[in-house]
Amino acid sequence: MKCYKIEEETLREFAPDFETSAVCVCTPDELRRQTMHFAQHTIEECEHEGPSKLEVYDGYDFILPNVANEEHRFTTNRVGLFASAD
Repeated sequence: MKCYKIEEETLREFAPDFETSAVCVCTPDELRRQTMHFAQHTIEECEHEGPSKLEVYDGYDFILPNVANEEHRFTTNRVGLFASAD
């Protein structure tokens, strides 16, 4: 997992610290090991194909876009985004 903080208007990499970083990039398995309280099914949805979606939960929003794959035309990659007010 890689985590970043916004410092002097730039994203800078820091030691993994999921709860205080601005942005963390991780696998679903790494996300499961965190102490944040995400609905389990939202983590599982990151591993499967399906439509893009936006869900709003108490404490965070879950955004699941399908992003175009630059190397393989007409295919997409699924990316899960969890956004909180903090």
